[in-house]
Amino acid sequence: WLESQVRESFLKEFPVSTIYNGVDLSVFKPANGDILKRKYGFSGKKIILGVANVWSDGKGLQSFIELSRRIEKDYHIILIGLRRGQIKKLPVNISGYEHTSSADELAEYYNLADVFVNPSIAETFGVVTAEALACGTPVVAYNTSSQPELVNEDVGFIVPLNDYDKLNQRIREVISLGRSFYMENCRKRAEELFDMNIQYGKYLELYRTLIQ
Repeated sequence: WLESQVRESFLKEFPVSTIYNGVDLSVFKPANGDILKRKYGFSGKKIILGVANVWSDGKGLQSFIELSRRIEKDYHIILIGLRRGQIKKLPVNISGYEHTSSADELAEYYNLADVFVNPSIAETFGVVTAEALACGTPVVAYNTSSQPELVNEDVGFIVPLNDYDKLNQRIREVISLGRSFYMENCRKRAEELFDMNIQYGKYLELYRTLIQ
């Protein structure tokens, strides 16, 4: 997506090389979600997860608020990366947490989730989507910017921007099938597209080409 934007800009005459962000697949990997739900106090709940460094309307915070009005009682939303003021304003079926600097802890949240939702309006890439897939967690995202490149029908769904009913519908479909239904395909996609070691190697090869 970003490459297409560059090719329409004043830089269009220059060579363009696209390299996806890399994810540490030794940290972000599948784990037992039921055990982690018990650890964090969410046993028996169907968990919808959202993660962002900074939550704003652009990142889709309002989408989660709208979604909270549509989900059933056994569903629960967890948002990571909120400010304290934002946490205080959340409805009862959303649990909000501040930013975590622990990759291991973040990976646990991805693994206890039944579905990861990325309702961002604009993502140059979407590292959180890649991290969720690496953990074997299916993704539902908006049909905006880079997300359709990352999420295909094997690992989740793409839905129209701000279509809250469709968002809720697709989330229910994913949860109905179960995380285990998607896990192998999610992990495979992460290994093919986002392996940190492979992606960093592409940078080195690009640099070698430029030097030569």
